[in-house]
Amino acid sequence: MIQNFHFGLQSRRSSAYGNRLSADRRAVRVRRYLLALLLCFSLQDALAAETQPLFHFELPAQNLQDALEQYSVITGREVLYDSSIVEGKRSAALTGTWRPEEALPILLQGSGVQAKYVGKDAFTLAQAYPDGPVAPLQSGGREAAMPAFKKHFYRRFQSSLTRLLCQDDILKKNAFRAALQFWFNRDGSFESVRLLDTSGSESFDKHILFQARQIHLNAAPPDSVRQPLTIVIDPRIPLICKNSG
Repeated sequence: MIQNFHFGLQSRRSSAYGNRLSADRRAVRVRRYLLALLLCFSLQDALAAETQPLFHFELPAQNLQDALEQYSVITGREVLYDSSIVEGKRSAALTGTWRPEEALPILLQGSGVQAKYVGKDAFTLAQAYPDGPVAPLQSGGREAAMPAFKKHFYRRFQSSLTRLLCQDDILKKNAFRAALQFWFNRDGSFESVRLLDTSGSESFDKHILFQARQIHLNAAPPDSVRQPLTIVIDPRIPLICKNSG
């Protein structure tokens, strides 16, 4: 079972700049990326149900983490989550023959947790909110109760990734969606990265991974941070890259 913290990057549009603003201070509009906690696709939209294999389940209501592990063994799907999301929660009973994307919401009923698709064979879990989809970290929710040292670490991670995206002309100029998992050493240096789903181009996938390997946090991950860390890059919302000058 792979566990992770899945987080969001706040993105905002730049304001209009007057002619008097020097060029070296102008914001560069990059209509490209959002590192998003809110994932793009619902389970049903992500996969055409009729093309998915059927699996038989006989899972009683039980500890949610145990139920998720059994679900993964049966279906071969990876369920990515921060262990704090499922702590103390129970699953619903799941019996009968179901497709993986149909079975998981049933298993999660009443748990206060929802699933989102992040790759061909991978789902992520997040806190379910009564008003709609998962709330981004900057608007409250889980971040409000998160220790300050964790917030600092995640923001450092986000900032490091943002710089890599903004400094790479190929990534800036090509719209793509990708989900990546990162592992870091105790000193904050890069250890490993995994691409959860292809961008559609083998050469572009290699370029994404090459650039991702350049990240360095310059800080030790807190002991309570579960690895790998998973991010989703969404091309629909622009990220503002600031000129370094």
